[in-house]
Amino acid sequence: MSPLGPVHPAAGLVAIVAGHVACMATAVATGSFFLGQPQVFPEPFKSSGIRPVLALLPLAVMFYWLARTRIRRRRAAMAAA
Repeated sequence: MSPLGPVHPAAGLVAIVAGHVACMATAVATGSFFLGQPQVFPEPFKSSGIRPVLALLPLAVMFYWLARTRIRRRRAAMAAA
């Protein structure tokens, strides 16, 4: 038992799943806001092409981060071998 309470072996997994859920929730929320609520934006913002870019930006960042972490893990494994 640690000073902060019981240590569960799956505690790291819970944090990872919580992070993924938060990330996907952000992607869904931004997509719904920018693509599903056009009436809340001024007319120049509606007619520009920035709304789809802002809606898809979280997905692009997630894929970038996925690629970055996989490359970093691969390099660390090759260095350890």
